[in-house]
Amino acid sequence: MPFIRWGIRLLIIHVFFIIIVWLASYFSPLDILATGAYLYLLWKAGSLITAETLDLAPSRRDALCAGLLAQSPGLLLAAANLYSFYDYTGPLFSDCRFAFQLWHTPFMPFLTFFSFPVWGGYSFYFWALNLGAPLYLTLLWLSANRTIIKSETRINQVFYHSN
Repeated sequence: MPFIRWGIRLLIIHVFFIIIVWLASYFSPLDILATGAYLYLLWKAGSLITAETLDLAPSRRDALCAGLLAQSPGLLLAAANLYSFYDYTGPLFSDCRFAFQLWHTPFMPFLTFFSFPVWGGYSFYFWALNLGAPLYLTLLWLSANRTIIKSETRINQVFYHSN
């Protein structure tokens, strides 16, 4: 099960990029460069996960499972964040909000490009952070899909041009 190994790797990369983006945020353009590097690593990881399993059966499932494993804390924190908005606002959920923002630190520099209105005392950037983990999974899926299409195209070219 290569997706467990890749999920742990992606989780470690994410934690390191939380620290890297946080430190780079003191120097204005570096945080955006660090986020770009993070997204590039995610793209390459999706390609590598899929390429590793291409000989067995080309599947996007391994990339998505690895992404789900790596982003499970972010998904749980997003669920707690949404629950706290709709039902309960106690001290436990205040900590969840902090952890939620901390988890999505690698995505925060891109949010500075947008102007978010405030409604009910909360900025809509907080709602936009809920899209961080699904965007992460989408990026992995797109990368895996591209790798599979490239390999199928290569196989078709070899097969049809050899005849």
